[in-house]
Amino acid sequence: MDESTLGGVDVSALFVDDVRHVKRTTNWPAKLVERGILLEKFQTLRPVGHQVFFANPLCVGFSEKHARSTVEALYDAGLEVYVHSVKDNGPALYQKGDDMTEFYEGVGLMANAKHQSAHRKQKSR
Repeated sequence: MDESTLGGVDVSALFVDDVRHVKRTTNWPAKLVERGILLEKFQTLRPVGHQVFFANPLCVGFSEKHARSTVEALYDAGLEVYVHSVKDNGPALYQKGDDMTEFYEGVGLMANAKHQSAHRKQKSR
C-alpha cells in the first residue's frame, strides 16, 4: 500500500505474523491470521497497481503451494509483488502474467533447506 509518513516517521500499513512457535504444518493460511486479514482487506479495497513488499521468498510463503496461493490472492486484488531478496539477483517485481515457476521452485528449495537446518540443530543437541 502507499507509504505513509507522519512527522517524518514511517506509519505505513504493516501486518506481522509470528509463527516461530509453529512446528511444521500443511495449512499455513490457518496459522497466519494477520496475512489472512491483509488478503481479505485487499480483496475489498482493490488497490490496483500497488505493491506488496516481502523481504525474501520465504516471507511470501513457507512452501511452493503457500507462496502460490499468496501471490494469486494478491494478483486477484490487482496488486504487484515486490520481493527484496531473490537468490543473489537482488530485488524482483512480479506482476500478473509473469512466469513464476522458478520463483515457486526457489521457495520450495529455501523452505526445505530451512527445515533441514532446524532438524540438524535439534539432532546436535
